[in-house]
Amino acid sequence: MKVLIYGKQSGFVAWTWKFWANLHRNSFDLIIPVESADDLAEKLRSRQSLFEQDQIIDLQIWSHGSPGHIHFGGDAVCLDALGELLHPTARFGSLIWIRTCKTGQDERGMRDLSGLLQAKVIAYQKNIGPLQRGRVFSIVGKPVQKQLGNFCFEMNP
Repeated sequence: MKVLIYGKQSGFVAWTWKFWANLHRNSFDLIIPVESADDLAEKLRSRQSLFEQDQIIDLQIWSHGSPGHIHFGGDAVCLDALGELLHPTARFGSLIWIRTCKTGQDERGMRDLSGLLQAKVIAYQKNIGPLQRGRVFSIVGKPVQKQLGNFCFEMNP
């Protein structure tokens, strides 16, 4: 199962996440708009049986971020809390892609999340967006060495 979770905040950037989610709706089996940390927890809890039945092979999170955190509304969800929310029920196959600014700067949090969920975790280390071009991100988990267009993969042990 391919899952997209995106921040449902106000403003232009949040509008673009909704636009792209709708544009790519056929690429995901489940799209979850999230307004706050409580909303994230509730929406994940309400889908526990679905996550138990169908392995998540691709989880993408689109929102604002800071080192080690994903922001939903005014709430900052740390990588440890994300792991605790996902771990009890979700079965992961390969990839968690955190498409937020700077979340990947927390290498310990990335390693812990990767180990807990037994999945490769990718998160950006710098600001991303049209001006920054989102070029540098961290990958934790299975080693990968690739150059993909303008993206530079930085490997962590």
